[in-house]
Amino acid sequence: MKRLTAATIGAVMIFFAGNAIAGCIQGDCFNGPGKMDCRGIIYEGTFVNGKMNGQGTKTYPDGKRYVGNFANTRLSGQGTFTYPNGDRYEGNFENNKFNGYGVFICANGAKYEGEFKDCNYHGQGTLHYADGGVYTGLFQNNLPHGQGKMIYPDGRVYEGQFVAGRAEGQGKLTYSDGTVYTGQFVNDLAHGQGNLLCPNGIRQQGQFANGKYMGKG
Repeated sequence: MKRLTAATIGAVMIFFAGNAIAGCIQGDCFNGPGKMDCRGIIYEGTFVNGKMNGQGTKTYPDGKRYVGNFANTRLSGQGTFTYPNGDRYEGNFENNKFNGYGVFICANGAKYEGEFKDCNYHGQGTLHYADGGVYTGLFQNNLPHGQGKMIYPDGRVYEGQFVAGRAEGQGKLTYSDGTVYTGQFVNDLAHGQGNLLCPNGIRQQGQFANGKYMGKG
């Protein structure tokens, strides 16, 4: 399955340069509602002591758009950030970045809902992949990492440990035909000590390597 990367999400390190008053094109850009243009970046909303504070909208020349709360010119609190390609983040911001709980919806149909850290999927969350797969569990730096459950598009279900996006460690894999493997995994494959139970009652118990049964060992 296609994995979403940090590049897909994109860091939101954006700020206004220059004097807030100099670019004021409407209203009160010091204390009150106003509209400011700074090098093509348009902010419309509330100002406090010449800084963006409270609710506002920020539009960028390349089509990006933020609607939500500001604190001392920074994206902070609840807001929505939309990209030109249709990707969208809705949730909490801290220090100009996705931090805390939020939802990232991709134009290709993928959707992540859960915890973010510095614009990355990080913590508990659920990722719906564009191909129909679903992962629920722990994330680290945009990848499944720790305890989780993956439902694959072909009907397989894996529950157990993940490392950097792959099944790794102790886990259980159930196939669509009812076959169940319980044991150790390495790089998404049965590898190490395990037990394979087929629907017809046949059992293979012992050592596995790269997804194949090697014997009792």
